[in-house]
Amino acid sequence: MALLNFSHSDSAPAADTFIPGGLTRPDDWFALGKTAYDYADGKVYLGAWSRVALRGIQDEEAVAHSLGQLSWPGSAHQILASPLSPTAREFARGLADRLGDEESASPAGAPRVAISTEDEQLRAVPARVRVALAESSFTVFREAEELAHHAEPEEAWEHVRELLQQEAADAAYGAGAAGTGDLPANTGSVGPIGWLADHCDDGLVDLGTALPDGVLPAEYATLLGHLGVPITVTPFGGLVLHGLAEGDADVVLRVMAPRGFIFDASVVSPEGMVSPMG
Repeated sequence: MALLNFSHSDSAPAADTFIPGGLTRPDDWFALGKTAYDYADGKVYLGAWSRVALRGIQDEEAVAHSLGQLSWPGSAHQILASPLSPTAREFARGLADRLGDEESASPAGAPRVAISTEDEQLRAVPARVRVALAESSFTVFREAEELAHHAEPEEAWEHVRELLQQEAADAAYGAGAAGTGDLPANTGSVGPIGWLADHCDDGLVDLGTALPDGVLPAEYATLLGHLGVPITVTPFGGLVLHGLAEGDADVVLRVMAPRGFIFDASVVSPEGMVSPMG
Protein backbone atom coordinates (compact mmCIF):
# COMPACT_ATOMS: atom_id res chain seq x y z
CA MET A 1 0.00 0.00 0.00
CA ALA A 2 1.35 3.41 -0.96
CA LEU A 3 2.48 5.63 1.90
CA LEU A 4 0.62 8.96 1.85
CA ASN A 5 2.14 11.95 3.64
CA PHE A 6 -0.47 14.56 4.58
CA SER A 7 0.66 18.12 5.24
CA HIS A 8 -1.11 21.28 6.35
CA SER A 9 -0.43 24.93 5.70
CA ASP A 10 -2.46 28.12 5.49
CA SER A 11 -4.19 26.61 2.48
CA ALA A 12 -6.13 23.33 2.38
CA PRO A 13 -4.30 20.08 3.20
CA ALA A 14 -2.10 18.32 0.66
CA ALA A 15 -0.89 14.74 0.32
CA ASP A 16 2.13 13.39 -1.48
CA THR A 17 3.71 10.00 -1.97
CA PHE A 18 7.06 8.69 -3.14
CA ILE A 19 6.84 5.93 -5.74
CA PRO A 20 9.68 3.41 -5.24
CA GLY A 21 11.32 3.04 -8.65
CA GLY A 22 8.64 5.31 -10.14
CA LEU A 23 6.64 2.54 -11.82
CA THR A 24 2.84 2.83 -11.94
CA ARG A 25 -0.02 0.87 -13.51
CA PRO A 26 -3.03 2.13 -15.48
CA ASP A 27 -5.43 1.75 -12.54
CA ASP A 28 -3.24 4.09 -10.48
CA TRP A 29 -3.97 6.96 -12.88
CA PHE A 30 -7.71 6.30 -12.82
CA ALA A 31 -7.56 6.44 -9.01
CA LEU A 32 -5.42 9.59 -8.93
CA GLY A 33 -7.59 11.37 -11.46
CA LYS A 34 -10.87 10.47 -9.76
CA THR A 35 -9.56 11.36 -6.29
CA ALA A 36 -8.16 14.69 -7.49
CA TYR A 37 -11.52 15.54 -9.08
CA ASP A 38 -13.74 14.34 -6.22
CA TYR A 39 -11.76 15.38 -3.13
CA ALA A 40 -9.01 17.85 -4.12
CA ASP A 41 -8.44 20.76 -6.49
CA GLY A 42 -8.83 18.73 -9.66
CA LYS A 43 -5.13 18.32 -10.44
CA VAL A 44 -2.34 15.80 -9.88
CA TYR A 45 1.06 17.34 -9.22
CA LEU A 46 4.28 15.69 -10.41
CA GLY A 47 7.38 16.39 -8.36
CA ALA A 48 11.06 15.53 -8.50
CA TRP A 49 12.23 12.31 -6.84
CA SER A 50 9.34 10.25 -8.32
CA ARG A 51 6.63 11.95 -6.25
CA VAL A 52 3.00 12.71 -6.97
CA ALA A 53 0.77 14.96 -4.88
CA LEU A 54 -2.78 16.20 -4.48
CA ARG A 55 -3.60 19.67 -3.13
CA GLY A 56 -6.66 21.45 -1.87
CA ILE A 57 -7.86 18.29 -0.15
CA GLN A 58 -11.36 18.58 1.30
CA ASP A 59 -11.60 15.15 2.99
CA GLU A 60 -8.40 13.43 4.13
CA GLU A 61 -10.17 10.22 5.12
CA ALA A 62 -11.83 9.93 1.71
CA VAL A 63 -8.50 10.54 -0.05
CA ALA A 64 -6.76 7.88 2.04
CA HIS A 65 -9.53 5.41 1.25
CA SER A 66 -9.69 6.29 -2.46
CA LEU A 67 -5.94 5.91 -2.91
CA GLY A 68 -5.67 2.85 -0.68
CA GLN A 69 -5.19 0.49 -3.61
CA LEU A 70 -2.38 2.29 -5.42
CA SER A 71 -0.07 -0.38 -6.77
CA TRP A 72 3.30 0.69 -5.42
CA PRO A 73 4.61 -0.51 -2.05
CA GLY A 74 4.80 2.02 0.74
CA SER A 75 8.23 3.00 2.02
CA ALA A 76 9.59 5.75 4.24
CA HIS A 77 12.70 5.71 2.05
CA GLN A 78 13.16 7.55 -1.23
CA ILE A 79 14.07 4.72 -3.60
CA LEU A 80 14.93 6.15 -7.02
CA ALA A 81 15.57 4.09 -10.16
CA SER A 82 16.84 4.65 -13.67
CA PRO A 83 13.55 5.21 -15.53
CA LEU A 84 14.56 3.37 -18.72
CA SER A 85 15.89 0.27 -16.97
CA PRO A 86 13.36 -2.49 -16.18
CA THR A 87 15.98 -4.16 -13.99
CA ALA A 88 16.47 -0.98 -11.95
CA ARG A 89 12.73 -0.43 -11.53
CA GLU A 90 12.17 -4.05 -10.50
CA PHE A 91 15.09 -3.90 -8.05
CA ALA A 92 13.69 -0.72 -6.49
CA ARG A 93 10.25 -2.26 -6.09
CA GLY A 94 11.72 -5.42 -4.60
CA LEU A 95 13.74 -3.35 -2.15
CA ALA A 96 10.63 -1.41 -1.11
CA ASP A 97 8.80 -4.69 -0.54
CA ARG A 98 11.73 -5.93 1.56
CA LEU A 99 11.83 -2.74 3.65
CA GLY A 100 8.08 -2.58 4.11
CA ASP A 101 7.09 0.37 6.28
CA GLU A 102 10.28 0.40 8.32
CA GLU A 103 10.78 3.94 9.57
CA SER A 104 14.20 5.54 9.92
CA ALA A 105 13.31 9.22 9.73
CA SER A 106 10.71 11.53 8.32
CA PRO A 107 10.11 11.00 4.58
CA ALA A 108 12.00 14.20 3.71
CA GLY A 109 15.03 13.13 5.73
CA ALA A 110 15.15 9.37 5.20
CA PRO A 111 18.27 8.00 3.52
CA ARG A 112 17.93 8.31 -0.23
CA VAL A 113 18.64 5.17 -2.28
CA ALA A 114 19.46 5.38 -6.00
CA ILE A 115 19.39 2.36 -8.31
CA SER A 116 21.31 3.37 -11.42
CA THR A 117 22.78 2.00 -14.62
CA GLU A 118 26.20 2.85 -15.97
CA ASP A 119 25.55 5.81 -18.23
CA GLU A 120 22.59 7.90 -17.18
CA GLN A 121 21.72 11.02 -15.25
CA LEU A 122 20.59 9.40 -12.03
CA ARG A 123 24.22 8.69 -11.14
CA ALA A 124 24.64 12.41 -10.42
CA VAL A 125 21.77 12.52 -7.90
CA PRO A 126 23.01 12.69 -4.29
CA ALA A 127 22.22 9.51 -2.36
CA ARG A 128 23.45 7.97 0.86
CA VAL A 129 23.20 4.49 -0.64
CA ARG A 130 23.57 3.58 -4.29
CA VAL A 131 23.30 0.34 -6.21
CA ALA A 132 25.00 0.29 -9.60
CA LEU A 133 23.60 -2.30 -11.98
CA ALA A 134 25.74 -4.16 -14.49
CA GLU A 135 24.88 -7.15 -16.66
CA SER A 136 25.34 -9.74 -13.92
CA SER A 137 26.10 -7.85 -10.73
CA PHE A 138 24.73 -5.38 -8.19
CA THR A 139 27.41 -3.13 -6.68
CA VAL A 140 26.49 -1.42 -3.41
CA PHE A 141 27.97 1.97 -2.49
CA ARG A 142 27.63 4.12 0.61
CA GLU A 143 28.00 7.61 -0.80
CA ALA A 144 31.19 7.27 -2.91
CA GLU A 145 32.58 4.23 -1.08
CA GLU A 146 32.24 0.93 -2.94
CA LEU A 147 31.28 -1.77 -0.44
CA ALA A 148 30.49 -5.02 -2.23
CA HIS A 149 29.46 -6.77 -5.43
CA HIS A 150 26.47 -9.13 -5.34
CA ALA A 151 25.42 -11.66 -7.96
CA GLU A 152 21.80 -11.94 -6.79
CA PRO A 153 19.29 -9.16 -6.10
CA GLU A 154 18.27 -10.77 -2.80
CA GLU A 155 21.82 -10.38 -1.48
CA ALA A 156 21.92 -6.73 -2.53
CA TRP A 157 18.47 -6.03 -1.05
CA GLU A 158 19.59 -7.40 2.32
CA HIS A 159 22.85 -5.45 2.21
CA VAL A 160 21.01 -2.19 1.52
CA ARG A 161 18.51 -2.98 4.27
CA GLU A 162 21.34 -3.45 6.77
CA LEU A 163 22.95 -0.18 5.69
CA LEU A 164 19.70 1.71 6.17
CA GLN A 165 19.19 0.17 9.59
CA GLN A 166 22.70 1.26 10.54
CA GLU A 167 22.04 4.77 9.26
CA ALA A 168 18.92 4.91 11.42
CA ALA A 169 20.79 3.66 14.48
CA ASP A 170 23.60 6.17 13.97
CA ALA A 171 21.09 9.00 13.67
CA ALA A 172 19.21 7.87 16.78
CA TYR A 173 22.41 7.96 18.84
CA GLY A 174 23.77 11.13 17.26
CA ALA A 175 26.60 9.33 15.47
CA GLY A 176 25.59 10.49 12.03
CA ALA A 177 22.84 11.97 9.95
CA ALA A 178 20.23 9.61 8.61
CA GLY A 179 19.35 11.70 5.58
CA THR A 180 20.86 13.81 2.87
CA GLY A 181 19.25 17.04 4.03
CA ASP A 182 16.19 18.69 2.62
CA LEU A 183 15.25 17.61 -0.88
CA PRO A 184 16.31 20.08 -3.59
CA ALA A 185 13.39 21.40 -5.63
CA ASN A 186 14.66 19.56 -8.71
CA THR A 187 17.44 17.23 -9.78
CA GLY A 188 19.13 19.64 -12.20
CA SER A 189 18.15 17.42 -15.14
CA VAL A 190 15.04 16.95 -17.25
CA GLY A 191 15.61 13.21 -17.63
CA PRO A 192 14.44 11.17 -20.63
CA ILE A 193 12.02 13.08 -22.88
CA GLY A 194 10.95 12.31 -26.44
CA TRP A 195 10.90 9.23 -28.65
CA LEU A 196 12.95 6.60 -26.79
CA ALA A 197 13.48 3.49 -28.89
CA ASP A 198 17.13 2.47 -28.53
CA HIS A 199 16.53 0.24 -25.51
CA CYS A 200 13.19 -1.20 -26.70
CA ASP A 201 12.35 -4.33 -28.67
CA ASP A 202 11.76 -3.92 -32.41
CA GLY A 203 8.46 -2.20 -33.14
CA LEU A 204 8.09 -0.78 -29.64
CA VAL A 205 8.97 2.60 -28.21
CA ASP A 206 8.91 4.46 -24.90
CA LEU A 207 7.72 8.07 -24.84
CA GLY A 208 9.20 10.49 -22.34
CA THR A 209 7.13 13.55 -21.54
CA ALA A 210 6.75 16.42 -19.09
CA LEU A 211 4.08 18.96 -18.20
CA PRO A 212 4.55 22.68 -17.48
CA ASP A 213 5.21 23.02 -13.74
CA GLY A 214 4.34 19.33 -13.33
CA VAL A 215 0.59 20.07 -13.26
CA LEU A 216 -1.61 17.25 -14.60
CA PRO A 217 -5.37 17.97 -14.76
CA ALA A 218 -7.50 15.13 -13.41
CA GLU A 219 -8.95 14.33 -16.83
CA TYR A 220 -5.44 13.94 -18.25
CA ALA A 221 -4.57 11.53 -15.45
CA THR A 222 -7.58 9.48 -16.57
CA LEU A 223 -6.31 9.72 -20.15
CA LEU A 224 -3.01 8.19 -19.03
CA GLY A 225 -4.93 5.31 -17.48
CA HIS A 226 -6.74 4.67 -20.76
CA LEU A 227 -3.40 4.18 -22.54
CA GLY A 228 -3.20 0.83 -20.76
CA VAL A 229 0.60 0.77 -20.41
CA PRO A 230 3.02 0.97 -17.47
CA ILE A 231 4.14 4.53 -16.76
CA THR A 232 7.18 5.64 -14.78
CA VAL A 233 7.16 8.86 -12.79
CA THR A 234 10.82 9.72 -13.19
CA PRO A 235 13.14 11.11 -10.50
CA PHE A 236 13.28 14.23 -12.68
CA GLY A 237 9.55 14.96 -12.52
CA GLY A 238 8.60 13.65 -15.96
CA LEU A 239 6.75 10.59 -17.20
CA VAL A 240 7.85 7.69 -19.38
CA LEU A 241 5.13 5.72 -21.16
CA HIS A 242 6.48 2.23 -21.68
CA GLY A 243 6.11 -0.34 -24.46
CA LEU A 244 3.96 1.46 -26.99
CA ALA A 245 3.72 0.10 -30.52
CA GLU A 246 5.30 2.65 -32.86
CA GLY A 247 2.00 3.43 -34.56
CA ASP A 248 0.24 3.87 -31.25
CA ALA A 249 3.05 6.10 -30.01
CA ASP A 250 2.59 8.38 -33.01
CA VAL A 251 -1.12 8.68 -32.20
CA VAL A 252 -0.31 9.42 -28.54
CA LEU A 253 2.02 12.23 -29.61
CA ARG A 254 -0.62 13.80 -31.82
CA VAL A 255 -3.33 13.54 -29.14
CA MET A 256 -1.29 14.59 -26.10
CA ALA A 257 1.00 17.32 -27.44
CA PRO A 258 -1.91 19.78 -28.05
CA ARG A 259 -2.98 19.16 -24.44
CA GLY A 260 0.29 20.53 -23.12
CA PHE A 261 2.38 17.37 -22.82
CA ILE A 262 5.97 18.19 -23.79
CA PHE A 263 7.96 15.71 -25.89
CA ASP A 264 10.91 17.95 -26.77
CA ALA A 265 13.66 18.17 -24.13
CA SER A 266 15.04 21.36 -25.67
CA VAL A 267 12.00 23.41 -24.61
CA VAL A 268 11.82 22.39 -20.95
CA SER A 269 14.01 23.16 -17.93
CA PRO A 270 14.40 21.25 -14.65
CA GLU A 271 12.81 24.17 -12.82
CA GLY A 272 9.84 24.35 -15.20
CA MET A 273 8.76 20.71 -15.20
CA VAL A 274 8.11 19.95 -11.53
CA SER A 275 5.63 21.11 -8.94
CA PRO A 276 7.08 22.33 -5.64
CA MET A 277 6.28 19.89 -2.84
CA GLY A 278 5.42 21.06 0.64
